[in-house]
Amino acid sequence: MSTMTPTRTRAVRLDAHDADLLHLRVLKPGTFNGNVKITARDLGDLAARFAELRPVFTPPLRVDHSYSVDSVVGWLETVSMGTGPDPSAGGAEVPWLTATARLAGTADARKRLRDDVEGGRLVNISAELQPYETNAGKKYPRILSGAALVDIPAVEGARVVLARQRPATGSLAALLPLSLTPAAFGARWAALSHEQRRSEEGQTAYELWRLNHQRRTSR
Repeated sequence: MSTMTPTRTRAVRLDAHDADLLHLRVLKPGTFNGNVKITARDLGDLAARFAELRPVFTPPLRVDHSYSVDSVVGWLETVSMGTGPDPSAGGAEVPWLTATARLAGTADARKRLRDDVEGGRLVNISAELQPYETNAGKKYPRILSGAALVDIPAVEGARVVLARQRPATGSLAALLPLSLTPAAFGARWAALSHEQRRSEEGQTAYELWRLNHQRRTSR
């Protein structure tokens, strides 16, 4: 998902403790390439579908949209809802689909990629979205099928994030996993403080669990 609007890049400081793990802002609400419309609910659906498909499908991180195994430089480890600044809105905080990607390949290949990221050559991110059907015949209208490091992204602000500015995915997602039964979720939800339940992080965790439970019970 790319466009022809020039985007200024800047260098990224990687995590000194785990430099092979990239933190990404991938997608925000809006209309891109003229006809691709994304809402905050769509972001939640993409995150929930990633979790549901995780046992059978792992989206790649690649350089450019070549759709060749030769372009793959890593694999997405997590996808979730977060928040971050939107340069198109004066830096206001907006919902983002965020991800982490683990670099793959030889030590030399990973070092070259890290150098390109830290040097500012490869920092912009472009989402890859497509329908998906499992071997069991379950159909998904749209999933995050991958992410690409590109020169010009369609989504302004989609990029590798500075280590000190990791996407705000928060700890409540770990406390409230999608696999919880209604009773278990209710017990954990009740144990949260009022502030945690009302926070954007809490509301996002609740919505993701609700959507996932709705899908599981409607099969």
